[in-house]
Amino acid sequence: LRQKYYERYLQSMPAAFRMSESDWMLQHPLGFFEREAALATNGVYGQWLRTRDTVVKINDTLYVNAGLGRREADMSLSEINDRVRHELTDWHMLDGGIVMDPQGPLRFHGMSEGEQNEMANLDQTLQHFGAQRIVIGHSDRGYAVLPRFNGKVILIDVGLERRASNAGQVDCLIEQNGKLLALHRGVPLELPRDDREDLLRYLKQAAALDPAPSPLEPQIRALEAKKTAAL
Repeated sequence: LRQKYYERYLQSMPAAFRMSESDWMLQHPLGFFEREAALATNGVYGQWLRTRDTVVKINDTLYVNAGLGRREADMSLSEINDRVRHELTDWHMLDGGIVMDPQGPLRFHGMSEGEQNEMANLDQTLQHFGAQRIVIGHSDRGYAVLPRFNGKVILIDVGLERRASNAGQVDCLIEQNGKLLALHRGVPLELPRDDREDLLRYLKQAAALDPAPSPLEPQIRALEAKKTAAL
């Protein structure tokens, strides 16, 4: 299949602008086109994904890929989910839609990377949807499940793509007896109650479970330095 696509590329691209075969193959590794077909509108995964919700609420917790910007603050969950499904039926509808919107639920980084001024939007979003917190992936922010904004945002992307180098690990968020916990290398840990002292406690507990040296150590040292500077 890949060879057929390469031959089509040669036929469609003027010789002066063609990349070498090795470069083209590097950009289109084995499985590239099979993956594209599987995720297409009529593909086995594409059909399934288009039936799923983009944002879900379970009890008092919202779950979304990247976050929710101001554009979604006045929409209902069903409106957001229906719009995403509608846009994914035809790529022409992506232009100007919420799927490709940097402030949309699939791409927004404000809640994972924004500073304290993002708190107003966060509080408004949580109040609008009647939630206490929002759990997001998409943004690899470290090597453990991490809360932000005093637990109102929980980041669960721990870099699984780095698993082969042992820098990433299969961490996850779990619920036990109505309480959210981080499962770090198979051990449940209580999430920190703040972004300072208790966060330091949590990171040290997680680091103690990692093979030495823990990839969390730079973050621990940074927090300890801030603590010392504040004395």
